Amino acid sequence: MASNKAKNTKLADRIADLCFQKYNELPKKGKPNKFEWTYMAGIVKVEGWQRGGGYDVDSLRMEVVSLGTGSKCIGQSKLSCNGDILNDSHAEVMARRGFLRYLYEQMYEHRMLNSHIFEGTTCEGKCILKQNITFHFFITHTPCGDASIFPKAIMYEEGPGNCLKGSESVANENSNVSAETGSSAGTAFGDLICETLSTGPYESCKRRSDSYKNSQEVKRLKMDDQGNKMGDPDKDLSMQHYYDNDIHRTGGKCLRNEERQDSHLPGSAYHTVGAVRTKPGRGDPTLSVSCSDKLARWNAVGVQGALLAQLLDRPIYFQTIVIAGGVPFSETAMFRAVRGRLQKHANCLKDPFIVASPLLLQSTVPFIDARIKDKNPCPSSIVWCHVKERDLEVAVGGKKQGFTKKATQTISGRLSICKKELFKQYFHVMHLFKVRHLLIPLTSNQVLDDDQVDEMTYLTAKNKARDYQDAWRTIRAAAFPAWSSKCSALLLFTPEDKAPTVLNLQTLQRYRRV
Repeated sequence: MASNKAKNTKLADRIADLCFQKYNELPKKGKPNKFEWTYMAGIVKVEGWQRGGGYDVDSLRMEVVSLGTGSKCIGQSKLSCNGDILNDSHAEVMARRGFLRYLYEQMYEHRMLNSHIFEGTTCEGKCILKQNITFHFFITHTPCGDASIFPKAIMYEEGPGNCLKGSESVANENSNVSAETGSSAGTAFGDLICETLSTGPYESCKRRSDSYKNSQEVKRLKMDDQGNKMGDPDKDLSMQHYYDNDIHRTGGKCLRNEERQDSHLPGSAYHTVGAVRTKPGRGDPTLSVSCSDKLARWNAVGVQGALLAQLLDRPIYFQTIVIAGGVPFSETAMFRAVRGRLQKHANCLKDPFIVASPLLLQSTVPFIDARIKDKNPCPSSIVWCHVKERDLEVAVGGKKQGFTKKATQTISGRLSICKKELFKQYFHVMHLFKVRHLLIPLTSNQVLDDDQVDEMTYLTAKNKARDYQDAWRTIRAAAFPAWSSKCSALLLFTPEDKAPTVLNLQTLQRYRRV
């Protein structure tokens, strides 16, 4: 019988192969040309998988149900309060939004007694997922943000990088990761990667950051944002130790109100860990948080979001997160980012919400369009999902490629995964299942008529998911107090197609943040 490690690698490779096969089947439109690269993510439905290894990988029934590509997000000046533009077009988000479309369509099919994933409904009209169905997340890269921060080369058993225990050998089920903090012993969230140096009489880099930052050595040996040396480290062997133990870096910046901030010291002392970060990018700042932070959120309140939480009997959690082969990866850093930051707050959540424990795996299969030096990021994004209509779309700048700004006011001109279109599907499913109790206003016992339903805002509908919102507020206050809030003006659109609202700075300042 194959070991769990071998079985997990085989599972990871099969998930990767399926996603790559689906990607290769898609047309060239929206994909990188020979001078470009992109990120890709996919969600795979698996029948018969059991945690602990009680299954044969070859006998599992697998199917890709959603796929996304992209590495872009829009700046705050381009945000739309009409729900018709995607704020975040990173591959992970595109795949997840395609997955939401898939779930809505499966609810339609369930009503017609033809769903592949649902097997019944509760007395409240909520859909029940089949027990043998699980969903698994595949990514061609380490998610931006906290999961991307780990040593490039482990040279010492202690010293720089010791938060990853040096050897990077993490036991199955993350058994050697601290159950209290999700990181290795001796390193707490908010500490720098370089906690102590074993080869010199140095104090904690965190404690000495101010004086060290002002020293002539740092000024002379400054490194750029990509970790490239800009000085002559040979002049100072003690400084060479920092560079030899450099870390992989993320372009995502810590949120302004985050207590934990990067020191930007050389080498392994550059980043702090555990902080909530923005998406990487230059120019117009984005309000979107990193993919590491979004994965952590999905790992606590489910990938389905607030609207679908009202239509499902339980949240949906990814059972595995698989990273493609040939790219930097640290299981410990991934654990810290996705679960470790939440783990000690798990008891704060009420059933059915939990802090999930996905398997964190790396495939041996590389991605053909992976990021390569001297190539440019592909400007477009792709979303494909297993639905009957408009299963494939290409986006640029958060909009459907080939359509003018005015066309985003029409159904054909909007992406099917934008907030407004998903909001419409939410209402269609509610009426289909006659889940009328969900249409009751928050301050009334009266059921809304159809005209009043059309006037319901996206924000009001999301707030009806009381259990979901309570769970998110709880975990956010405990684990992510710095998480950026959305301006309510961005969420006041309705499912009806009306004249678009123009968003400006004055509008944003006038509305409260939620």
